[in-house]
Amino acid sequence: MADTSPQPKMTFQGFVIWFLAIFFFLYEFALRTILGTFTHQIIPALHLTPWSYSIVDSAYALSFLIFAVPMGILTDKLGVRWTMTIAMVLLAGATLLYSVSDNFTMGLLSRLLMGAGSSLSFVSVVIILMMWFPKKQFAFLVGISQFIATLGPMLGGAPLIYYIHQVHESWRVGLREIGFLGLAAACLMLLIVREKQRTKALEHHYVQGVGQVLFYLKTLIRQRQVWWVIIYTGTSYAGFQLLATIWGAEYLQVRGLTQLMAASCITAGWVGYAIACPLFGVISDKLKQRKSIMSVMALIGVVAAIILFYIPHLTASIYLLLFLLLGVSASGQNLSFVLLAEKIPAEVKATATALNNSSISVCVAVITLISSFVINDAVIGNIKNASTSDFKIAFVVLPIMLVIAFVMSKFAINEKTSWFVK
Repeated sequence: MADTSPQPKMTFQGFVIWFLAIFFFLYEFALRTILGTFTHQIIPALHLTPWSYSIVDSAYALSFLIFAVPMGILTDKLGVRWTMTIAMVLLAGATLLYSVSDNFTMGLLSRLLMGAGSSLSFVSVVIILMMWFPKKQFAFLVGISQFIATLGPMLGGAPLIYYIHQVHESWRVGLREIGFLGLAAACLMLLIVREKQRTKALEHHYVQGVGQVLFYLKTLIRQRQVWWVIIYTGTSYAGFQLLATIWGAEYLQVRGLTQLMAASCITAGWVGYAIACPLFGVISDKLKQRKSIMSVMALIGVVAAIILFYIPHLTASIYLLLFLLLGVSASGQNLSFVLLAEKIPAEVKATATALNNSSISVCVAVITLISSFVINDAVIGNIKNASTSDFKIAFVVLPIMLVIAFVMSKFAINEKTSWFVK
């Protein structure tokens, strides 16, 4: 079941379509960080407690999980142009809705819509790269895509805080502008994105019925190595997302940092992530190894998380370094997608990518609810009562998940053998 289709050549049209896919990814990435940066303002504005806020935020991960595989299957069947455009409209519309939300229900609905739209972002990048670019450059280009997309959360940290304070003084107005930008991008996607002509083998797959698609999905689920990669992906990345998009800025402010400095640490984390994705993509290509680098990254995350949560009296520069290292650690999930793409049959690459993406949502939802429940119980529903010890207890699950990622990459994943036999 190896992919024997002819390798595409790079074209200007392919680069333009790739750029739009990256913007989609960047846009979705930015929304995660932007909302987390304003946690302190959003909770009272929507009349929430830390627990109800975690439910609203977890709705994103739940919706992402529900829609990731169906959207992957739909893209496998219908093509990326329409699914990517519709997903972008969902994201932009949900952002506009969140900008006017003033209660739990509106916030919950907007986050559900964001999760549905976001579920296709990285899948679109992977599919377009496979469709328009040579296979030998795949790992590097996936890393470059992650690097460029990470500009979104970088800008959604300290730069956005500075911009909002200087120009708008309101997170709602900033979100509204971001929503309108997304609608404009959706129009460009509909006009520009095109499908590459499919090979006869893939065309045969695309006209198959639902039963055939479900057969391939069962084939994926029954492959043990796929599960090891999926577990690694979720556990290596989810803790970083929790810090970078929900509680990280709040935790750092409790430890004495200003909101701008806390946002700068979040930005540093995304800088580490952005640099590491293409860098280690190239290194893994040169070494022709994925799992050994993945295990090193997980180990870096374990050490950084323990220092961040359990070593007192750290300076602002140390916090910046630790978040940088956590970003580097989280970039290991980029190689998991590359490994899957190399091992998975062409007919179900989008579905496999979506399934791998879903693992992140599961882990994010689980640790968000666990940590937020602990925080809410400790502060008696008022985030202003939070202390450093409350966050230490709530975050104990983060290094544990990184240890699981290390075990998966070091001892369970086998990249030397064929996973599927035709």
